[in-house]
Amino acid sequence: MELTRFETDVLTAIYAAEAPELLVDISQLEAQSREHTGVGVFVNMLPSKKKTGGKTFKLGKTFLAEVDGIQNGVGALLYVEEGTLTTIEMYCFGAGASPRDSFELYNKYGLD
Repeated sequence: MELTRFETDVLTAIYAAEAPELLVDISQLEAQSREHTGVGVFVNMLPSKKKTGGKTFKLGKTFLAEVDGIQNGVGALLYVEEGTLTTIEMYCFGAGASPRDSFELYNKYGLD
């Protein structure tokens, strides 16, 4: 399943800010599934051939995107297990648009 524009923008922004040396070829990544949680979404990734040294870690602890329709923005974390990106977690803050509806804004709004 192809990543949305918003998902690729999130990946690019987080890798560039926190670990540019680990930046993978994002065009080669694919989503396996998306799980809406009520306050966000987990994008579970298909296994990638690109490894980042076999370590397990999280990126995105300082990431916050302003998105129209989401009152206080969208946060995101990248989960890397044994050197492979496994999950993108995105979540919204505060009241306003329904979280499920908000994450359907992926292709309408980016991180321009």
